[in-house]
Amino acid sequence: MTVHRAALGDWCGRGRLSLPVRRGLPVHGRAYLTEGADGPGPNAEFRASRTVVAPVRTLDQLAHEIGLERPAFVKADVEGTELAVLRGGSATLRRHRPTLLLEIERRHLAKYGAEPADVLRHLRDFGYRAHRRRHGRWVPVAHVTDDCRNYLFTA
Repeated sequence: MTVHRAALGDWCGRGRLSLPVRRGLPVHGRAYLTEGADGPGPNAEFRASRTVVAPVRTLDQLAHEIGLERPAFVKADVEGTELAVLRGGSATLRRHRPTLLLEIERRHLAKYGAEPADVLRHLRDFGYRAHRRRHGRWVPVAHVTDDCRNYLFTA
């Protein structure tokens, strides 16, 4: 496995991540890009955070830079910037049709002015269908619901 120290979005450059801190320790799983966010959203629960400057790339750019010939699977838990990551990966989605596993939560999307239905609509335009895990298997669904966070998308 190779780690790429960059955030993904729909633009390239340098961005700021808000990294929440609890009891003096960073909570990496709740870090988010501040560009485009309207406040901390659900991260308001944290009393402290620190800013981390990081390169921002698009999924398309990253796939090209590392020579990824045919990405088959993309997993993203990006605290509300799902649409930006998908927009920045439009060529990859169109050309290679990778399976996607996305964590989608209304509370995180809201800080970027988005709704779960926006993510589904965007992916439907690329021919993707949403699935959620139910009774030990992935079943097709038409909507994202608040009782489920992880959705599998297949083209």
